[in-house]
Amino acid sequence: MKGLLFKMSKNPVGAYRTRPLFITILCISFGLTGCGKVIQEAPKSSESPTFDIVYTVKLTDPTGKTAPPWTLQEMTIFIDVSQIDASGRANQESSGKAILKKREPLQKTAKTPTVSIGEYISTAFRPDGVTLTGASDFKWSKASFDAKSQLWSIDSKKIKRGSPFYRISAFTDASSYKLKIIDDKTVSKNALVTVGEITDYDTFLATLFSASLTLDKAVIDIPNYFSELSQFYSLDTFYALKLTLPDNKTPKFKYDLPSFVFSSPQEVQLLTLYDLFRANPKEALSTLKTKSYPWLTDKGKALLIKATEAALKSASK
Repeated sequence: MKGLLFKMSKNPVGAYRTRPLFITILCISFGLTGCGKVIQEAPKSSESPTFDIVYTVKLTDPTGKTAPPWTLQEMTIFIDVSQIDASGRANQESSGKAILKKREPLQKTAKTPTVSIGEYISTAFRPDGVTLTGASDFKWSKASFDAKSQLWSIDSKKIKRGSPFYRISAFTDASSYKLKIIDDKTVSKNALVTVGEITDYDTFLATLFSASLTLDKAVIDIPNYFSELSQFYSLDTFYALKLTLPDNKTPKFKYDLPSFVFSSPQEVQLLTLYDLFRANPKEALSTLKTKSYPWLTDKGKALLIKATEAALKSASK
C-alpha cells in the first residue's frame, strides 16, 4: 500500500514569518493537534495483493484406476499451489489434503428392503492436519469429491501476486499427479481465477515447462516461451503423439512440499525440437521430415510439420 503523502503549502517561506501570533497561541492551546501540516492519504489500489484459484481434477489410485470405482477403499489427495519466481524456483503459496473413503453398501434386510449402492465420503484437511469443516481460508486448499462427475473440486486461497508463473499440482503420490502452469497474464487483476478441469494435456505442458527450467532457468525470461509451447504442441498433436506422462525424477518426494523433476530423453527431445522451431523454423521442418523419434507418430509428425509450415508462412508476410 502506498505511503502517506505530505501536502505542503505553496506560499513563499516569508509568508510563514508574517502570520499573526494568535495562530501560534491557538496551536499551543489545542495541543498542536493538526497544526503545521496537512496529511492526505493516497487512494488505495483496488487490486488485492492475493487471489484465489478454483479448479477440478480427476486422479487415479495407485493401481492406475480412476476413482470411483476403485480397487482400494481409500484415497488421499494432496494439493500444492506454488509461485515460480524469476529464478525458476517454486515457492509454496497454498496447500492442503483430503481423504476419500468408500462406504460399503447396506445389505438387504427386512428393515432395509432398499439396497444402497454405497457412497464416497471426502474429508478435507489443513496442512497441519486439522479438519476443514467450513470454507477454505488463509493459505489453505480445500478439496471435495463429487462421485457423479468423479472430479475433485479444489479451492486454493490467498495466492500472492507478483510471480511470472504459478504451478498447480494435485497428486496421490510422486507418480500419480496432475499439473497446470498459469502465467501472470491469466491472473491479471482478478480476485478469483477459474481454471476448470486440469487435464492430461495441461499436465503434459507443465512437465515440458518444468523440464525446460531444469535444463535452463533463463527460459523464464523468454517472452511467450510457454504460450507458444502450447501452439507448437497443440491438443490435437498431444493426442496424435499418444504420449505418456513422464515419471517424476525427484530424489526425495515430500508430500507437504512437493517437487517435480522431469528429465527423461522424451522431454529433452521434445524441448530440443521446440527450441529449434523457435530459433530456426526451416531447420526444424527439415528435422521433422528426415529424423525419427520413438514418440513421433505419423499423425503427430504431420501435425507438427503443418504447424511449422504455418509459422514459416506467417513469418514471410
